Parts: sequence; C-alpha cells; structure tokens
Amino acid sequence: MHPVAPPPYNVLLEVNMFLLTLISSAGGMGGFTAGASFWDNSAISSRLEAQGYDPLSSYGLVMGGGGYALMGHLIMGGSGFGTTYFRSESDSATAALDIGGGFFELGWLFAPTDWFWVYPTMGIGSVGYSLHLVPVRGEQDFDSLLTDPRYSAILGGGGFAATGALNTQFNIPFATGQGGGAIIGVVIKGQIIYSPMMGDWQIEGREVMGAPKPSALIPLVTASLMFGGFGE
Repeated sequence: MHPVAPPPYNVLLEVNMFLLTLISSAGGMGGFTAGASFWDNSAISSRLEAQGYDPLSSYGLVMGGGGYALMGHLIMGGSGFGTTYFRSESDSATAALDIGGGFFELGWLFAPTDWFWVYPTMGIGSVGYSLHLVPVRGEQDFDSLLTDPRYSAILGGGGFAATGALNTQFNIPFATGQGGGAIIGVVIKGQIIYSPMMGDWQIEGREVMGAPKPSALIPLVTASLMFGGFGE
C-alpha cells in the first residue's frame, strides 16, 4: 500500500490554529431541569374515559438535566427528561402515563453580553412512553394469582426522535480572570420533539392491536439551573 501524502503545510497550520482556538475558548456547563410537557394525549384519554376512567391531564411535570461543552460558539452535548402525568382513575383501576427521552444536541451560541446568551439547538435521540394499569384493590389472594396472574399491565413503546429548541440563558459570572471564569445560569427553554413511532404500543414484547395513536409532537417548556466554567 502506498503511503498517503500529507496535506499542504498551510492547510495543517490552519487546522491546528482552528483547534487551538477552540481549545483556548472551550468550556462546559451542566445542571438540572424542571418544567411542563404539553403533549396531546387526548387519543389515549378518550379511550380511558370510554371505560370509566377520569380524563388524563393535558400537561405533565418534567424533570431532567443536561450537560454541554462549549468550543467557541459551538455547543455540543446532551439532555434527558422524564414526564409524569397525573393519574387517571376508574372504579376498578388507576392509569398512569409516563414519557421520557434523551438526545445528543448541537447548537450555536449568540452571546451579546456575559450575562445574557441565546442559542438554538437541534438533536437526535429516542423517546419512550408507558401506560401503567393497576387495579384499585391492592391485596390479591395467592391462589387467585396462580389461576389468573394478570394483576397489572404496563403498555409501552418508543423509538427514534428528533428535537429542536430555543434557549435563553441569564448568567451570573464570577471568579473571572485571565485564565477564564465561572457562571451560574438560568435557562428558559422552549422545545419541540418529533417522534414518528408514537402509537406503536407493546406489552411484554408483543404488539397491542387497536391501540390509540397519540400526537407525534411533544412540546416542552422548561427552566434549568446551570453551573459552568470557561476559558478566555
């Protein structure tokens, strides 16, 4: 095999200078998140209501977190979230709906000042969802379970998802100097998630026929408390 010729010196120099610029201005931040999801779950709720359940809540409580590296204006990292909706009940059972996911994200930082940043992000990852159905009667006879073990059911599904978001961040810089500095920031994030596989329900690996197909779009509004450090 013939050796591959190295690129011209000036190209190598430019690449090295670019990498040095990224490293010298690199930093990172991470933190935790809370907020609300406004996923349209009416297709699921209507089927529950038809069987005597209370309507599902139209919003869920979001908890999660994320971490990002900053190289110049480039933002690279990931985030995850979990959402729980208020339980729906009937005379015989309760239903609990959960949804969660995680994403690898890239973004571009616009920083008019040290204390105010704006950055759009896009990402790919996956989303999973589940519906827990549990009888209201908590105690069960051992022999009856041997005859009919259907005590509770967990239906779920998920798959590939893509996301886009707009982030506004308010910072408190401190410990700044020639070697860099640190921040505490509050991020307000508006996010939309698209998951084309919504509605492909399964139970213990088996497909559930005739299941409702909820919206493939999942809007989130969250606030995050971030901690970070940066080079000059």
